[in-house]
Amino acid sequence: MRKIVIINSSGTYSGIGHYSYDLSKILNCQLYTIIYDNKNASYPGETVNSFLPRLPGRYKFNIKFQNIIFKKFINNIQNIDHDFIHFSSQEVRPFNSINSSVTIHDILGITGQNKIIEYNFKIYKNFKNVLSVSNHVKNRLIDLGFDSNIKVIWPGIKNFYKLKDRANIRKELNLPADKILLLSVSDSRQRKNLGFLKELVDKMGDEYKLIRIGSPVGDSITFNNVDSVTLNKIYNACDMMVYPSTEEGFGYPMAEAFMTGLPVVASNIEIFHEVGGKAAYLCDLNIDEFKSGIEEVWNNRDQYAKSSLERSKMFDYNLYTLNVIKYFNSLINE
Repeated sequence: MRKIVIINSSGTYSGIGHYSYDLSKILNCQLYTIIYDNKNASYPGETVNSFLPRLPGRYKFNIKFQNIIFKKFINNIQNIDHDFIHFSSQEVRPFNSINSSVTIHDILGITGQNKIIEYNFKIYKNFKNVLSVSNHVKNRLIDLGFDSNIKVIWPGIKNFYKLKDRANIRKELNLPADKILLLSVSDSRQRKNLGFLKELVDKMGDEYKLIRIGSPVGDSITFNNVDSVTLNKIYNACDMMVYPSTEEGFGYPMAEAFMTGLPVVASNIEIFHEVGGKAAYLCDLNIDEFKSGIEEVWNNRDQYAKSSLERSKMFDYNLYTLNVIKYFNSLINE
C-alpha cells in the first residue's frame, strides 16, 4: 500500500484514540497526535505539542489558531513523501483537502453547539472521501448537507474475549463474590447520564454492585487507565453492562461487552438498535424500566450471554481489517 499519514487528536484510552492507533497499525503508516488540551496522560503515535504554555481555554484556542500554532508541523506534513492524509477525528481542523479523507465518529460537537467543531464540519462537508463508524452518523451527516457517498465501516474490536472461571477473576481483581456486578464504562460527560445511573443503582438494592471504568459513581468500585488484559478481565468478572447514554456515535463499550459474552442493558436510542441488534435489552430512560430490564436479563442471563456472543461476530477484527485496507486502497489508487 502507498504511503498514508494519519492525524489524530485524542488520548490513548478514548474510543477515537483506540481507533486511530488501530488504523495506523492496519495500514502500516505513521500516526501523529496533535495535542490540543494536555488533559490526557497518554497519546497514541508521535505527539505534536503546542509551543504555548498551558493556559485556561487553551483547547479551543489551539484548534482555532492551529495553522499558526502548529505551522511547522503542518508544513512538514504537507511536504513529506506521502500519498494521502487521513484525519481520524473530526476534532482536528483540516489543513489539507486534496488527497485527504476523514473519519467522522459523531455529530455531538454540533448538537452541543461547539462552534469549533461546527467550523470543521463546514470544511469536511466538501471532502470527497468521508468515512463513518455507523449508519446512524452517516444519516445525520446527510441531514446536515453532506454528500450521501459516505462509507460506513463498523469498528472491529480486539483484545476482548470470553474467559472461564469468573470466581477466580473476581478474586484476583478484589471484586465481591456474592454480588451481581453491573459494569459501566464511560467518561463523565453529560450525555453519559451518570446521574441517572446513580439513581438506578441506588434503587437496585444491596445484592447489586456497580463497577465503573471511568469516574466514580456513588460507592462504585472504580478502575482507571488499566491495560487491555486487565480490562478484559473486568468485563468477564461482571454480570451485565448498564449503558444509559442519551447519544453516541457508535458505542464501543457495547461491542466490547458482546465480545466477552456480557449481556447489555442500554437506553433505547437509534445507535444502540444498530450496534446491539436484538442482543441488547433496550429501555426507555426511566428508572423503573431499567430496573425491570436488569432483572429480566439477570433471570435469563444464559440466553442473553449467548445472544451477545453471536452479535460479537459483527465486530470481528479480521473483517474490519479487510474492510479498512480495501477502502484505503480504493482511495489512493483513484
